[in-house]
Amino acid sequence: MLPNKKKYYPATERQKASWKEYIENGKKLYLHIGNVLDLHKPDPHSIKKTVNALVIRHESLRTTFETNEEGTAVQVVHDSESFKIEIEREDCSAEPSPLQKAESIMREMTNELWDLEKGPLVRLKLVHLGEGEARLIIAIQHIISDADSMKVFAREFMFGYNSFINQKPIRAEPLAFQLKDFAHWEQNYLNGGTGKKNLDYWRKEVNGSIKEFQVQYCYQRGDSSDHASQTGNGAEYVSYLPLPLLNDLKSLAVKLRTSKLCVFCAGLTSLLYHLSKLDELLIAVPISLRNRKELMNLIGYMNTDIYLRMKVGEYISFEELISVVSDKYFTALDHRHYQMDQISDRGNRYRAAILNELPASNENLKDFGSQLITKDNGRMALSPFYVMITEYKNGLKIHTVYDNSLLDAKRVPVICDGFVNLLKDMTKTPYEKVSNVIDKAFS
Repeated sequence: MLPNKKKYYPATERQKASWKEYIENGKKLYLHIGNVLDLHKPDPHSIKKTVNALVIRHESLRTTFETNEEGTAVQVVHDSESFKIEIEREDCSAEPSPLQKAESIMREMTNELWDLEKGPLVRLKLVHLGEGEARLIIAIQHIISDADSMKVFAREFMFGYNSFINQKPIRAEPLAFQLKDFAHWEQNYLNGGTGKKNLDYWRKEVNGSIKEFQVQYCYQRGDSSDHASQTGNGAEYVSYLPLPLLNDLKSLAVKLRTSKLCVFCAGLTSLLYHLSKLDELLIAVPISLRNRKELMNLIGYMNTDIYLRMKVGEYISFEELISVVSDKYFTALDHRHYQMDQISDRGNRYRAAILNELPASNENLKDFGSQLITKDNGRMALSPFYVMITEYKNGLKIHTVYDNSLLDAKRVPVICDGFVNLLKDMTKTPYEKVSNVIDKAFS
C-alpha cells in the first residue's frame, strides 16, 4: 500500500461547529446526507471506477478532521492514490419484500456513528433487489456535504457510471475551487473589516433579553407531573397546505414585494407567539453560501444559519409583520458570513424554531428526519421545532420535527389545523391585527 500523504488546511466555520459538537458529544456524530440511486443490471467494476474518479475530483470526499496545536479543527486532505472508499454489497433478492429490506438498511445506516478522524466520511452500499435491479445507498457525513452536495454527487456519479459502462471517455473540466479554497477565502474574509461588521451585527441580533422557548400550559403534555417525567424525545408530524392556499400565500408575497418564505415565516412566528406568549422570538433560517459560480459543483458543507429576531407584540397587522420579517431576512443575507463559534452557542440555545425551505428536486434525497434527534439520550439536537417546507404541484408539504416534552402528540394536529386557519385568515385579511387573527384561528 502506498504511504498516505496528508495535507492540513483550515476548516470552514460550519465544519468547526460540527467538530465542536463531535468533541462535546464524546466523539459521537450521526447526522449525514443520504440518497438512493436506482441501477439496472449494475456493473460493480464500473461503480468502483466511478467512485474512484469522484474521489480524485473532489478533495472533500477524501477529507478527515483533526485538532491542531491551537485546538482548532483542521481539514486533513488525503492523497487520492491511497485513500479508498469501499462499496459494500448485500443481496436482498430472496427477501419477501426486497424494497422494504432496502428501506430497513437505509434506516440502519442512520444509526451508525462516524469517526471524523479516521474516515472515510462516505459510505456506499449496493443492494441487489433481484431481476437485475439494484439500489446504491449513499451516505455522506454532513461535515463534508449538504443537500446541494448530494445532488452534485448523484449527477456526477450517474454521468461517470454511464460513461464507463458505455466505454466512453469522461470529459469534465477540473474544479476551479476545492473546499479548502473556500475555507481559506472565508477565513480571510472574516478577519477583514467586513467580517468584523458582520460579527457585530449578529452579536446584536442574538444577545440581550431573549428567553428560552417554552410552551404555555394548555398545549403542554398532560399535567405537570407528566410533563416533568418526559425525557425530551423528538417526534415528527407531516401536514400539507392545499394548492389554493399556497397560491394565496404567493400572491400576498408578490403584493408585498417579498418571498413566499418570508410570508410563511411571519405565519410561523405568529404560531410560536401563540404557543409561548413570548414577546420576542428567535427563528433560524438555513441558507446556502453557494453564491458564486465556482462553488456550484463543489461537494462540501456550505450552508449557514441566519437568525431573525422578532418582536411580535409590536406589530399592528400581518402586512407590517411580513414587512419586518422581509427586511430582517434580506438584511441578514447581507451578513451571511460570520464566525459561528461567536454566535451559534447562544443562537442554538434561544432559537424557537428552524425554518428550512427545500426545493422539490430534493425529494429524491432521503431526509432522515429522525437524525435531527440525538440517538444517545433521545433529546432534540437542534431546536424545539425544525420545520421543513417543500413546494409540490399539489401544494406545500410541512415536515415538522418537534420536542415532545413541550407538546403532546395528540395536540399537534389541533395546532396544525389552527395554523392552516391562521394562514388562510392572514392571506384574506393581511391588514387585520395579528392578535385578532391568532385568537380567531385558535378559537
